[in-house]
Amino acid sequence: MPPEPSAHVNISDQIRQLADAESPGFHILARRQGDLSRPLLVVVHPGDITETSSAPQMIAARSSRFQRQLAQTITDWPGEVAILHRFSCYEIAGRTPRTAAELCTAIEAAHHRAVVVAYGDDLPAFATLLGERARNRPRFLITGAYRDPRHGCVDTVADLLTRAGGRVEIDPNAYTAP
Repeated sequence: MPPEPSAHVNISDQIRQLADAESPGFHILARRQGDLSRPLLVVVHPGDITETSSAPQMIAARSSRFQRQLAQTITDWPGEVAILHRFSCYEIAGRTPRTAAELCTAIEAAHHRAVVVAYGDDLPAFATLLGERARNRPRFLITGAYRDPRHGCVDTVADLLTRAGGRVEIDPNAYTAP
């Protein structure tokens, strides 16, 4: 089982520390009891949407559009939220110039209302954590990056939660690989 969250450290600070340390594994940064009668928005690797600064202008514009769409999805979501960060989320936690301010604000607000905030690339561990009582949730909406039926993290989490008995939908605005 991954280490439990440290209550005294800001989540964005934890993301920066883990990214700087190139920390492997799976870490729970925040966890609270959720209301299983509410739908759950699952945001997978939102930092991957920020792309690199060397991205061609077309990809950068596409990234910016997806960042704003994701921010709107998070802001408008009526249920609970779970977020899986990874090293690329340093962009969001650090509020770099290539990250839309709306996305930074939405993610920061979501940290305060999330049932789970985790860090890492262990998609099965994240899905297991969320899927412990998946059948009890009315719905899961999976979004983030990347959306690809064969190799995408969004699709992998969706598949794992479906296998756990969850009623899963993939956000049509989830980020597809450029």
